[in-house]
Amino acid sequence: MTAIAFELIAAERVDIFVCEVGLGGRLDSTNVLSPHVSILTSVGLDHMEWLGDNEEKIGFEKAFVSRRNKPFIVGPCSSEAKSGILSALKITGADATFLTDNETPTSGSNWLLRICGEALTRWNEEGLPRIEPHQLLKANQTYFWPGRFDLRSVEGLPVLLDAAHNSHAVAFFLKNCLSEDWKEKLPRPWTLLFATLSDKDWKICLERLHPNFDEIHLTQTRSPRAVHPSDLLHYTLGLKPSKRILSKESSL
Repeated sequence: MTAIAFELIAAERVDIFVCEVGLGGRLDSTNVLSPHVSILTSVGLDHMEWLGDNEEKIGFEKAFVSRRNKPFIVGPCSSEAKSGILSALKITGADATFLTDNETPTSGSNWLLRICGEALTRWNEEGLPRIEPHQLLKANQTYFWPGRFDLRSVEGLPVLLDAAHNSHAVAFFLKNCLSEDWKEKLPRPWTLLFATLSDKDWKICLERLHPNFDEIHLTQTRSPRAVHPSDLLHYTLGLKPSKRILSKESSL
């Protein structure tokens, strides 16, 4: 499927191809490409059965999206993840730039804009078709990212959709939605509708989510890997939340 996608993209003769890696870096089928610039936005615990059980191992695997003597932009990460990335760089030989928390705003699009800005600078240094900074700023003002801080109205009620599927992404989601800006858009009470897959660190996700909501609804997706609502309910009750919890055996 990846090969077919690449054939179609090549046939369209696109000017710039932005490719997202699906599983880590070293093992992913997209790794047959030779990118001009590579970006590692963050490192969290995900796909641990394939990439490793800690951030050092996962950082090592993900860093293989980089290429020798080519720019490699790395977003803020833990010292553990950075250790794994540095080990991989001894093999790939990429020209890495590490962004720190002090340099990178951690709120919404500003965080992405900082990483994109650094990638844009390095892209232009490579002598590729030039992209001007004002183009990046304009794109940042108009882009829509479905399923990430995706605010919609359902029967007149504000609903915030987010596909955060590991504890790292959930922490980022909470840090932003608890800001004063989002509190104005989403007046209390807050109801959480939660479903997850069995290969995610869903217990940590629930531990982080449950204190911030006034009511919790637990359900499941249509995936055969979905965690059953009764398992979600049993674990959540063990956290002793002081709110109403509902569990329903139906598919989103």
